[in-house]
Amino acid sequence: MNNLLRRALIVVTLGATFAGTSYAQFERIGGPYTVDEHTKLLLHFDDTSNAGLNESPLTDDAIIEAKSSSSYFFIPHSIDSLMDLGTSLYLENDSRSDSTYIHVPDDDDLDLTGDWTMEGWVNVFTFGTGGDDWRSVPRFIMKPGTDTYWWPNYWVEMWGNTRQYQVGFYTEVSGDRQHHPAISTANNVFEPGKWAHLAYLRDTTRQIIAALVHDENRELVWYGTYDLVARGYEGALPLTNANDLFIGWAGPPSTESWLHGYIDEFRISDVMRNFAVPPIVTNVTEISNQTDDPTEYVVEATMIPWVQGAVIQNAVIYYSVDGGDTYSTATMTDQGGDVYRGVIPQQSPGTIVRYYVEAEDDNALSARKPEAEDLNFGVFAPNSQTLELDFEGDLTDGSAYGHEAIAPDMPNFVADAKVGSQAAEFPANPPASTDYDSSYLYIESPFLTSEEFTVDFWFKYEADTALPYIRIVCRTNNTSGSQHVDQNYYVRTEPNQGLLAQYLVHPDSSNRTKDNVSLTMVTKTDTVGGEIVEHQVWVPNQWYRAIFQRSQDAAVFELRDESDAAIYRVVDNEDIALNPPLYPAQGPFLLGWARNSWDEIPRRFVGKMDGVNVFNYAAYDLDTTDYWNVPATKVGELRDADKPLSFALGQNYPNPFNPTTAIDYTIAEASNVTLEVYDVLGAKVRTLVSGAQSAGTHTATWDARNDAGAKVAGGAYFYRLQAGDNVKTMKMMLLK
Repeated sequence: MNNLLRRALIVVTLGATFAGTSYAQFERIGGPYTVDEHTKLLLHFDDTSNAGLNESPLTDDAIIEAKSSSSYFFIPHSIDSLMDLGTSLYLENDSRSDSTYIHVPDDDDLDLTGDWTMEGWVNVFTFGTGGDDWRSVPRFIMKPGTDTYWWPNYWVEMWGNTRQYQVGFYTEVSGDRQHHPAISTANNVFEPGKWAHLAYLRDTTRQIIAALVHDENRELVWYGTYDLVARGYEGALPLTNANDLFIGWAGPPSTESWLHGYIDEFRISDVMRNFAVPPIVTNVTEISNQTDDPTEYVVEATMIPWVQGAVIQNAVIYYSVDGGDTYSTATMTDQGGDVYRGVIPQQSPGTIVRYYVEAEDDNALSARKPEAEDLNFGVFAPNSQTLELDFEGDLTDGSAYGHEAIAPDMPNFVADAKVGSQAAEFPANPPASTDYDSSYLYIESPFLTSEEFTVDFWFKYEADTALPYIRIVCRTNNTSGSQHVDQNYYVRTEPNQGLLAQYLVHPDSSNRTKDNVSLTMVTKTDTVGGEIVEHQVWVPNQWYRAIFQRSQDAAVFELRDESDAAIYRVVDNEDIALNPPLYPAQGPFLLGWARNSWDEIPRRFVGKMDGVNVFNYAAYDLDTTDYWNVPATKVGELRDADKPLSFALGQNYPNPFNPTTAIDYTIAEASNVTLEVYDVLGAKVRTLVSGAQSAGTHTATWDARNDAGAKVAGGAYFYRLQAGDNVKTMKMMLLK
């Protein structure tokens, strides 16, 4: 039986299978397909004598590039649900020396700017998880850009480190060609060794893009949309180019995008195919933490049926107050203009409310938003203490919020304490059965971040070697693996036993004067009677109390000795209206480790902690003037470690990164400092630092945005530090 007849019979069979149901009107997802006037490209990979046969007359046949004919081959499908697809094509890229891919010669019919559907089956065998691996971001579909390959007309790709898919296109906004509306699926949506069907749709009428992932049984496993208007891309057109279309690779000079696995039934159309697509749900109200005054919490969302002629039949809020164990529902009503509204009833202080919304149309197609993780907010009492850990033999939170502190390895409780009779000891050698970085605590809570805040704790570092950049306390802003950079606030060790307290400034603040507020305590040296005297900020085996506070008027970082007397204070007196903290946060509150290391060195706290307190207001009446009265800690001949500070620029961390990285640098004396980011063409992208700074070690962060606040494209960038006559430049890599 020839392919055309076989495919015709399948279409008839499908119509009969779905007859009598609402699904009879939809095209079967995943094919096998036949050519129509909207088909720009259709590759079945069934003709082994002509592997790149394209059934569409509008574009050329595909060309398979490989080191040898054994680097690709055809194999019949063995899964019942995919048997009707015939054979699939294997691309061998399981070693760095392989280079197997497909490309289709450029054609105007592949330069898409209107409606489209891009789709195909893929089965990834192996993948990489780091930027130096040739399979870390396999490209399924890519029409690489002209300016640089990572500014493509459109793309469908996979990320090895998170096992997610991403679709998107590049566009120009006000002359800036570095904008890329994109949808990323939830993590772990793609599973190595299993077939998945990926579909990427663009609707120019409603200005929406959508991504659908179906499993080998053609069951929908993930669906997400991106509202172009709401994200500032109304009327934006994809950037077209004269490059070939690539399948299984991003095209030259990419080194990290090889796809190792099987592909099949690849189709590009200039129309939205009539699939059974769930409704579009956008603009869901993201409720911030609430005081205990409101009697209800209003949630709105825009809900539009994707299927033409369908109507929204049910709109519901699902909310939970027990951590997601059970959910209650609240009906949302039509407010006109596709907007639906519902309310969550009042909750008591200390309650964490998780919620999402769901829309169902009259075809019984439903979609929820957010697609995976719930939104959440907390109900709190103003001017209250939100955490009190005294470590009296357990991890009980003595505040009214009763947080659960989780310890992958339970710390020891010892009598050497500053608050009460016991303190928590984080040992240098946790049990051999656990990870070296397992001795830390974390708390999942929305209550430990606020605009004003006070973080107060005692610490006693007891390791022989004091590593820099250990996060003693860290309030993260995300749930991914980049906690050591993307943080609301933290207190960490610095080189030569200094300390740093820092919080991120809210990126939406129009009046901000900096990206973060950093308060650094540095070790100082002087000469007394011909001897070098060093005043280390802190030394091992002594108790210190650290207080980091943000009030309306100032940010204060104060260090006290074991008698609770202030010895060091650093102050930023800019008003909170200029540089408000990033708030709220989505990640955990951490004690002893940031749960990540950019250089594979386990930078965890070793020693004791006690009296950890957090407040959602400026709880203490602290002095707002700088102060220094650190006792001498070393006396002796001048050693390398005691020499005056020298100009230095460190490698950014993490590197490669996405989306945020940190840059440490040291200046020997007070001077005017500039730290700027440049692209590979030498054009300045972002000024990170510009102004007078004191001698010492400083940290700047870059969030992969330019000076206009727009996200930049992935690739290589350079950062250049100048302090007086000293200049140094280093390279970093942003992953897209």
